[in-house]
Amino acid sequence: MDCGDRRRHAGLQHHTQHSPPPRTGRPCSPGRRLKTLDPRLIPSTLLSRGQQAPVEVRPLETASLARTLGLVARLLGWICSLILYRVRGRPLGLAMAVEIRSIIEDMGGLWVKTGQLLSLRTDLLSPEFSRELSRLQYAAVGFPFAIARRCIEDELGQPLEVVFSHFDEHPVAAASICQVHRATLRSTGQSVAVKVQRPGIDKRFARDLFLLRILLKSMRYMPGMGFFTWDEMLWETTQIFREEVDYRYEASNTLRLRKSLRAHKVYVPQVFDCSTRRLLVLEWVPGVLMSSFLEMGREDPEALNLWCRENHVDAGKVGEKLFLTFFRQLFEDNLFHGDLHPGNILLLRDSRLALIDFGSAGTNDATLLEYYKMSMKGVGEQDFPMAVDYLFLLSDRLPPIDIEAVKAKVVRTYQAWSERAEHSELPYYEKSIGNMGLEAGNVLIENQIVLSWSFMKISRTWATLDASLAALLPEVNYMKLVSTYFKGAQKRAVGHLCERGVLTLVEKMHAASAEAQMQLEEMGSKMFRLRAQMSRGEYFVDKIVGLVTRTAQVITAAVLFAFGVIEYEFEYAGNATMAHLIDVIPDVVHENRAFTLAALALLMYCGSRLRAALRGPGR
Repeated sequence: MDCGDRRRHAGLQHHTQHSPPPRTGRPCSPGRRLKTLDPRLIPSTLLSRGQQAPVEVRPLETASLARTLGLVARLLGWICSLILYRVRGRPLGLAMAVEIRSIIEDMGGLWVKTGQLLSLRTDLLSPEFSRELSRLQYAAVGFPFAIARRCIEDELGQPLEVVFSHFDEHPVAAASICQVHRATLRSTGQSVAVKVQRPGIDKRFARDLFLLRILLKSMRYMPGMGFFTWDEMLWETTQIFREEVDYRYEASNTLRLRKSLRAHKVYVPQVFDCSTRRLLVLEWVPGVLMSSFLEMGREDPEALNLWCRENHVDAGKVGEKLFLTFFRQLFEDNLFHGDLHPGNILLLRDSRLALIDFGSAGTNDATLLEYYKMSMKGVGEQDFPMAVDYLFLLSDRLPPIDIEAVKAKVVRTYQAWSERAEHSELPYYEKSIGNMGLEAGNVLIENQIVLSWSFMKISRTWATLDASLAALLPEVNYMKLVSTYFKGAQKRAVGHLCERGVLTLVEKMHAASAEAQMQLEEMGSKMFRLRAQMSRGEYFVDKIVGLVTRTAQVITAAVLFAFGVIEYEFEYAGNATMAHLIDVIPDVVHENRAFTLAALALLMYCGSRLRAALRGPGR
């Protein structure tokens, strides 16, 4: 039974005085004794003239069949309009984007998560649609404290007052599936953040998943949409939602990242044992939200500069640390925060950082991660052909197209971006890695090359992180920053090897060799599939040219052998076969052996060049 359906009697805030003796509750303490945040890193409060408005609280809406059918009807009407726009070749305007955002907000739950995921597919959606759908991240409202209290007590197994000496009734934050309250533990006096799940979310999830599956199946038949891997999007959305709706995943992510980010000097809050599937109790980190920092920068830059001097905060250093820690999480730890928007980043004194909300943490397949790493390394080294080669390997499949022509276009896109990156006066957006990915993605999508949906969590992190980096590093040169990361990564790798000894070095070399072999096999497999997709005309001509070239090679070998026989024919005077071979060689060939060999060599050279031109590099 869902927590929102239990104990619905009046006077709920005081019901613990009249309720039966509670069950034995779970202790609310850290899983093990861990260090808390160093008090010397706690910054002073950042007060803006227009403080952030409190979270809006609304009564929970009943999920009636009539309301659900009404929302489905609105969605189907919007889809019909979309199909008409596609068929007529008309651009989708802002009004269509606003309408679908409104529908998704009303549907809530899984639809909000799906909209957030789709907002990252800038290769699929227009800029207006991407911007409008990205607003879904900030559209959630809270639910009444009485309902939150019921849910918390059901999960704790005891009254609220037994565990907390103080509990703020009004939520400090809200999202599509939860809301957060600030409280104080009675046992230790420690401030905590209590994250409680929105009631009824499981039922809505099952309903939404059914409707979403029907919608995505119909998208396959929409003009210009058939080649997208919609099944993979459905799987990715389902996995993200299941992880975010079960707080045991977030608790595990928090513990793991607390351990790995310690080496980055990035703080992550403690997790308390009373956390459950629907309730998460975390250490309250008294930092300044990046969202407040950015808001103050727009409202009162002078006051922000004063706060930065007081707390020894350098915006540029903070921006570089954010970028470099994300790369380290991604490429070295293979465990990264998947939603680095300004509301999940906290500023501490001395330009230190803390991260919160690990409901979306990412890990990647080792092969995909290595391809992306090598692609980014190519960007840092300005080896754009290599970067694009590895970018192609991030695709689930390559269509039968002129891959070299597409590669040339993407390389030119990278080169144009690198030139912009050198100009500090240009707007951040034009120099950002997100913009580079957008422009390259547009070229890929024009040629029906679709990157894996599993790569979208990385794209989501880039998209949310850009909101902070744009203000912290407005004059950034990303090529230099990427190069800085790889130099640091190399030093760290050498340091780890020195610490672990020669045996580890041998193991690393063996693993690297196996990994390289795997990559070569994978690349060979992809290129073989691409070669198999050559048109029949190309294949036929390729075979003819190959046959002519091989024939020329055989004739050359035969003529060279025959010339040797003629030169030393006295040795074969008694051999009838050799005598016959000498007779069949025309005198003109014998007399012009140099010309004959030159002609055959030219034939082989032209044949090999023509064959290479037909196949193209890498085919």
